[in-house]
Amino acid sequence: KILVSRVALRPILLRSQGRSKDLLFLDIALDSTVRTCMERGYDALKNGQPQ
Repeated sequence: KILVSRVALRPILLRSQGRSKDLLFLDIALDSTVRTCMERGYDALKNGQPQ
């Protein structure tokens, strides 16, 4: 999902001047969100509590 988001948003942000910083922070936020969701899922599986 993060790759799809990156592909969809990249052309939009690159068309605007001076948006490189926004693109970088958005990418970091997306990566962090996906990582958090995956870690929660792993914890639930490890503890035998499927969500």
